[in-house]
Amino acid sequence: MQVPPGILKPDAYYRFRVEARDSVIPLNLDNVSKTPASNNDNYIFYTDSVQAEAPYIELDNHGVHTWSGDQEGLKLSFWIKVHDAQGVPGDIQSVKVKHPGGTEEDLTLYESNQYSPTSATSGIYILDSALPPVDGTFEFTVLDQAGNSHTVSEDLTANAVAPPQSLQITNIDGTAVSFDWGTVTGAVLYTLYIFDNDLDLIYSFHTPVSEYQLAEGFLKSNQTYRWRVQARRELFGNNVDNVSGTPANYEDAISFSIGLVDSDGDGMPDPWEIANGLNPAVDDADLNPDGDSLTNLEEFQRGSNPNVYDATVDDASSFITRWMGAPLTPPAMKMTAP
Repeated sequence: MQVPPGILKPDAYYRFRVEARDSVIPLNLDNVSKTPASNNDNYIFYTDSVQAEAPYIELDNHGVHTWSGDQEGLKLSFWIKVHDAQGVPGDIQSVKVKHPGGTEEDLTLYESNQYSPTSATSGIYILDSALPPVDGTFEFTVLDQAGNSHTVSEDLTANAVAPPQSLQITNIDGTAVSFDWGTVTGAVLYTLYIFDNDLDLIYSFHTPVSEYQLAEGFLKSNQTYRWRVQARRELFGNNVDNVSGTPANYEDAISFSIGLVDSDGDGMPDPWEIANGLNPAVDDADLNPDGDSLTNLEEFQRGSNPNVYDATVDDASSFITRWMGAPLTPPAMKMTAP
């Protein structure tokens, strides 16, 4: 294990220990060991007085991978973390990936990132390539302003995993919530992401099965939240090569409410219906006042305006046809206020 530059301070005192586990995180662990046995005896080391000058690439569990979204086609994607003690992105001149065939592309900084922590000396660099996924070795290279560089190679085995389908909430009991979605063939891990109503990520939960029971106490009553699910064919520790997600973009995460009054039981809380000119005393979930492809309930779940036409949703059915053979009927999501 190499600690990337910029994480530890120069000329500083640290301690460390090593743990061994019987299962790959984030799966369930039964047996753990550690050396030294007591934290009071952790090994001591001192860093050098001079920071490392060269940048460093961390694959951040993904690197090169295929990506499949419920509203977009299969694509080749890149996700890496770049470290530089002199500053990211200030000291970074370029971040490139070389494909097996020799073609090079530039990765760009993902500044608005909710999924992997960044700092003054690290940042996520990404790219959705215009080239199709192919098996082979991809080469990442970062170059800093002084001409220092670091190169990392990673192999891709492209075997796309379909996006999760039929996302639904089967029960809300107080602040406990039962999430469910269809089993994805070949997926070994699912990640449930929960956002607040402003789309700030607050939780991510991993599970090997296509459901998750969120216990009481994580969420607050009288609040609206949003959620999405990703599927992976490989575990984080086993070089993730194939990922999918529904909704494809976190901005389209599905809305649900905890404890808000829903007088007509149509799945849309009264405050939202009133704010959007709907009748909270009438079941108008299936109406479509703006004439796009979304019903009122689907507009609530997407966090969009039921009175403003959204042309982008009509593009989704063509991609779903490629995956499933026919357009997918959006799942009903009924919620009863406690």
